[in-house]
Amino acid sequence: MQKHLEKASFEDPTEIYDKIIESIGNSIESITRAPITSDIDINIAQERSKALDLLSRYKSSISQSLEDLKRVSEWEVFTIAMYGETNAGKSTIIETLRILLGEPLKLESQEKFRQKARSIQFDANHIESLQSQMQQASAQKLVKEQELLTLGQQQTSTQAGLQQAIEQQQALVLHRKRTLGFWKRIVHWFKKLEEEVQLTLLAEQLKKIIAEHQGSIRALQSSIESSKKQIESYQHELALIGRKIEELTPYQDGEIIGTGRSDFTLKSQSYHFEVHGQKVALIDVPGIEGDEKKVSAAIDEAIKKAHAVFYITRKPSPPNKGEAGHPGTVEKIRQHLGNQTEVWAIYNKGITNPMALQAPNLINAGEADSLGDLEKELRSQLGESYQGCINLSALPAFYASSDCILPTSPHYRSQKKFLAGMGVQELQEKSNFASFLNFVSQNLCRNHKEKIDKSNKRKIRAIITDGLQMLEGMINTFSTAKMNLGKQHQSISCELDNLEDSVARRIKSRCRDRLSQAKTNKRQLIYSDIEKDISNDDFKQILKRRIDQLKDELVASLQESLHTEVGCFEVEIKEVVTRFLKNADEILEININRQFGTKSSFTLNFKMDSGINTLGLLSSLGGAAGLIWTAFLASNPAGWTVAVVLGAVTLLFSFAKSVWGFFSSSYKMEQQRKSADENLENVFENIERTFEKRLSEVGTEVSKSMTQIKEQLSAPLHSVHGTLHALQMASKDIHQIALKFA
Repeated sequence: MQKHLEKASFEDPTEIYDKIIESIGNSIESITRAPITSDIDINIAQERSKALDLLSRYKSSISQSLEDLKRVSEWEVFTIAMYGETNAGKSTIIETLRILLGEPLKLESQEKFRQKARSIQFDANHIESLQSQMQQASAQKLVKEQELLTLGQQQTSTQAGLQQAIEQQQALVLHRKRTLGFWKRIVHWFKKLEEEVQLTLLAEQLKKIIAEHQGSIRALQSSIESSKKQIESYQHELALIGRKIEELTPYQDGEIIGTGRSDFTLKSQSYHFEVHGQKVALIDVPGIEGDEKKVSAAIDEAIKKAHAVFYITRKPSPPNKGEAGHPGTVEKIRQHLGNQTEVWAIYNKGITNPMALQAPNLINAGEADSLGDLEKELRSQLGESYQGCINLSALPAFYASSDCILPTSPHYRSQKKFLAGMGVQELQEKSNFASFLNFVSQNLCRNHKEKIDKSNKRKIRAIITDGLQMLEGMINTFSTAKMNLGKQHQSISCELDNLEDSVARRIKSRCRDRLSQAKTNKRQLIYSDIEKDISNDDFKQILKRRIDQLKDELVASLQESLHTEVGCFEVEIKEVVTRFLKNADEILEININRQFGTKSSFTLNFKMDSGINTLGLLSSLGGAAGLIWTAFLASNPAGWTVAVVLGAVTLLFSFAKSVWGFFSSSYKMEQQRKSADENLENVFENIERTFEKRLSEVGTEVSKSMTQIKEQLSAPLHSVHGTLHALQMASKDIHQIALKFA
């Protein structure tokens, strides 16, 4: 059908999205133009509106997905996404690659850093010395402050003890003075008491201690003040330097490297450079762990844009699996990367001590075993898209690559520590970053045009395939509904057939009972007349009159019987129909309406009803069933009796029998009873034949009504079948579109 998609090749690659959207739209619209060749096709055509409603929403969803993919897709620049958990080292790897591959923006920022550094002329060693001296001064100040605190506590304690001793001594002196005799008082005028001498000594001791403490306090306070001034001086000098180098901070290496906070990278950031003439972009993707509602859109857009993905992890073990309602890393990897053509794992080993790089290999045997499990898990989740695992340690490689780090950076001391025991080249090789750099520049970007084309078309195919899977789900759903409705309709049809047979038997039985009772009653009345010893002529008149009375008698009797049976019949049919409608609604609700939720990539709100005019159907049942007695009683019962009776009576009485009856009354009555019996038998045989004929005709009319009811009850089945047929046509056409990208 869509011949313009035969090769899926265009001057402008982005045309492919519009062409697919157009082709899907044409496929759906072609359903309305399908020729009608039979009654079945007419029923299908009548129900296309439901399918078209469903398919139009499906088309809107798949078109929106293709438009979103078109908006973010990249057809010129080979794009690599750095994907993984927070703090896995994605930004560190990107920053190191920017430096080593000479990303233009990084080269520009480094050049600005060097120019400003020369103009500022700051000395890193001097800054370190100032920081060290300030730390020492701060430590000394802290020691002096502690000494001052201790001295104050000691002074308080000593003074309190002496003051208490003085107060006790004062009380003792006062007591001695009160108890002195006359002569001792005179002597006291010339000589102090021993207790008074001790009191004086205690007071002098307290004064001396206070003076000594105050001297020590002043000395400590002076020392503390001196330390404060030193610290302020260092802070001032460092602040002056800091203000000068603030201009350098945006240009130093490592500014994009995260701090470990989950919200450090909230938006995807792309970095562009060239590798052997090929344009390449690296995307720093936000971390996927935890609640990623803030970054889900950024992750989705970055992954759709990428042609290759590095899944970066710090743990040499399979990613964790989630729990019910909380997807783990495994589920996120499958969801995010399932449509990629090329996925690599990077085990970024965290190394903070240079001694760890002295081992013969970067990873040990235990890590190698765990990484084997990781690869098995990723291969099981991603299939042929998974390419393998690369082991490296990005932070030491960053230290080896960078020469634009400020002393104020947390990386500064670590860089000095690593470079103190190992050269730049050796550090890059020991961290396995040199081989990784060679892989990116030589292998990964090879055949970039083919990889870009393959990756983008796979994402397009994935959307179409997801749509086909959704259509298949719809088809399966409607097929199940069709099967269940078919079973339900077959069951109801059997019930209606049984009701039709049942009501026919009941009517026949009840009417025969009424006819039998009417014949018995009529015979008894005629016998009563005969017992009056009437003449044959009178007998003829009475017999004709009695039989002629059957007209009104049978009408009333049969009408009552038929009305009762018809009423029961209507109730039974309505019960069956009501139950069917309820079951049909449940089937449509369970099998169809509940199925179109949010499980698939496309969200469709769809509602299908039974398609039956319930009130109209139920109200029409009484009229249809009324044919049973209305049509039956439409014939004239007089036609069953008068002509038959006249002929019967004439035949029953011969001349000889009439003469004999004239002489014998008993013989005459016997002959009259015999004539009555034979006439009644003839009459009722004719009535029963007419009844059977009319009942057969009425049965035909009832069957037609039942057929109409069954046809009305097949409305939901026709509806589902029509929708199913349209979905199958659309699925077949869209499958042909998908084959262009196989």
